[in-house]
Amino acid sequence: MFIFNNVYAQWEYTSSNLPSDTLYVISSNGSNIFLSTPQGLYSTTDNGSSWISRNQGLITSKDQIVVSIAANATTIFAGTNKKGIFLSTDNGITWMAKNTGLVSSANISAIALSGNNVIAASISTSDLGEINLSTDNGNKWTIKEPFTAYIPAIAGDGTNVFAGDVERGLLQSTDNGNTWERNSKFQGRPLSIAINGNNIFVGESGNVHLSTDIGKSWTKAKIGTGNSSVHSIVISGSRIFAGTSAEGVFLSTDNGTTWTAINSGLTNLNIVSLAISGNNIFVATRYGGVFKSKVDAFGANTVEENDLAVNSLVVSPNPTSDYLEIFSTGSTNPEFVNIYNTLGMCVLSVEQTQLSTQRIDVSHLPASAYYLKIGGTVRSFVKF
Repeated sequence: MFIFNNVYAQWEYTSSNLPSDTLYVISSNGSNIFLSTPQGLYSTTDNGSSWISRNQGLITSKDQIVVSIAANATTIFAGTNKKGIFLSTDNGITWMAKNTGLVSSANISAIALSGNNVIAASISTSDLGEINLSTDNGNKWTIKEPFTAYIPAIAGDGTNVFAGDVERGLLQSTDNGNTWERNSKFQGRPLSIAINGNNIFVGESGNVHLSTDIGKSWTKAKIGTGNSSVHSIVISGSRIFAGTSAEGVFLSTDNGTTWTAINSGLTNLNIVSLAISGNNIFVATRYGGVFKSKVDAFGANTVEENDLAVNSLVVSPNPTSDYLEIFSTGSTNPEFVNIYNTLGMCVLSVEQTQLSTQRIDVSHLPASAYYLKIGGTVRSFVKF
């Protein structure tokens, strides 16, 4: 069966009662969504229909903001740009400072939960940074990797932890944050990191890197024009979403090999952060507020080559760079030849000729995987 539905979702603006459309970071904790604004931290439990201020005990002012969030169950850590780390154990209703062992004015650029450990990157006004580890829920912090530069992202799986240092590159720990070394196989300046099993996704300027062997080797794919920074990566099943600094949100359904822009409804394409809660995905833009959509509204639900008339339709060359030749011994009635991308969007439609062999120009299509459909018969091909 060949099914393409819910091809492109429409992003919905959901910032109506927020005090500002300027945003810094968004994070999910079950059905709770937390969002940082210049006026402090806000949360929603109704998928963005209403937002509630969550700043009791959390020091906020125009020159102090929450820049990083990590959450698990009812435990939430908020990293600020000047006053270190705050902890909430009641889903953000109240907060307490947790800075023992940290520099008092530390800018907590990234924070992550990895197993029972909490790992935070801090940087001082002198631009010297460090990676800090807490094994007791933030009560005490120990510097584990000194003399780092700015670190915008950390992600861990309970054993392997990755941190992006904009000067040294990708740092890796294989003992849950206790010791660190530079991953020499990675080449780039990491800005965002996501882990999905053995797959590690790292975003930088213009590219998303993928390792399928926990950092031993890497491949990379250009995203968009290759001129925007990848600020955020989130994963839901086979769907991988990436937020960029100037070209909006991109989706990959082939494990990061190809990326397609999905920006219908977005009024600001400077994406600072993404978050997934259940089947909802939220997009925080720098100056345009927050938007939401359904995760499963993006991409085809089912994309398969059917088993009918196996020998009736041949597509070659495959892969191809400029044209396809279609040899068909099926229906003699003229039909349309439709070509779909991996999201299920029809990107090319031409009338099928009466001839048994037909040439179709695909040179203008971006490099990616595609599906060609004539009547009820489907074949896949790759354009490079």
